[in-house]
Amino acid sequence: MLLFKGERIISSLQEDLSKVDSLIAEGNDTGARDILLQLNKEDEIFDITSFRLGEVYNRLGDPQKSYQYHTQAFKRNNSLAKKILPSNHANFQYIYKFDEEIFIKNCPICHQKGYAYKVFNMINSNGFSIGFNPIRIWMKCDSCHHIFAFNFPKKLEKILQTDVKDYYVNEEVINKLWLFGKTISNIKQYTRGNDLLEIGVGAGGLIAVAKEMGFNVEGIEIRPAYAEAVSNKFDIPIEATSFENFHTEAQYDVICMGDVLEHLTNPIESLEKVYQLLKIDGLVWISTPNFESAYSNFIGDEDAMWRICEHINYFSFQSLHNVLRKLGFKVIDYQVSSFYKGSMEVIAKKI
Repeated sequence: MLLFKGERIISSLQEDLSKVDSLIAEGNDTGARDILLQLNKEDEIFDITSFRLGEVYNRLGDPQKSYQYHTQAFKRNNSLAKKILPSNHANFQYIYKFDEEIFIKNCPICHQKGYAYKVFNMINSNGFSIGFNPIRIWMKCDSCHHIFAFNFPKKLEKILQTDVKDYYVNEEVINKLWLFGKTISNIKQYTRGNDLLEIGVGAGGLIAVAKEMGFNVEGIEIRPAYAEAVSNKFDIPIEATSFENFHTEAQYDVICMGDVLEHLTNPIESLEKVYQLLKIDGLVWISTPNFESAYSNFIGDEDAMWRICEHINYFSFQSLHNVLRKLGFKVIDYQVSSFYKGSMEVIAKKI
């Protein structure tokens, strides 16, 4: 059995943990679990072994035990991040604490009861935001083929508005302008109209290119710093608000939702609003993760989407297509995303 004596660690500890790593690399999570359960009896390494058990149980298809072990790891050591992350990681200094949460048991699409599907520790992601619980339970609904977050902050909008890095345009954004051009060109072949609204302008790449290509553009952005920066840089009217709180008498030929739908707590309500804001034959362009994409199937639990705390809902093409059809849209184009691995791009027409 492994023992600690002051700062000195008995060599058998390293041997057993190395054996765990080897078993996991071989795909033998059952063997790794059995060793970790024995090591988990040692107080001195309880936090680390609990964390590892959380990961193993998730891969073994037991989300309840995964959540149990992930949570007890943080409760034992609220500075666990310093033990499991490299010192240069954005979350290395993270202290376990999170805001009051909302818990969702029923699918936001069909309202049927979902079940716990996967559990992930999200501080591994550089995009983790303070205020979120680092342990995310993903629920699945078999009735409508949808995945949704069980737990997220009650004051989600406030966190998103205030947790903002300084606005900047880096080389990556600039290098993607030609991809935005391909997207806008694809949209233009399906519409003769010129009035375009972008929901969630981000760094402004898509809306700037749409303006260049002849659209009359305006946008909304939940993060005030981004809204102001994009408006000033490109001379485009951008309202700093959430889509839920956006009000206008205008109607549009095109509404773009680039990597927005997965952030919304009530995607059906939002898509109904999109429908009302579109003119007859108007288009909605949606880019969002597809949990059944070829990419996601290839890499499984390593897909970054499982560890993005701001994401609340994940569609498959099947579930998104069904929702759009029921709301009065006709899907007229599907593309594998050029921007994000595992995402889909869909164009649907209001009919």
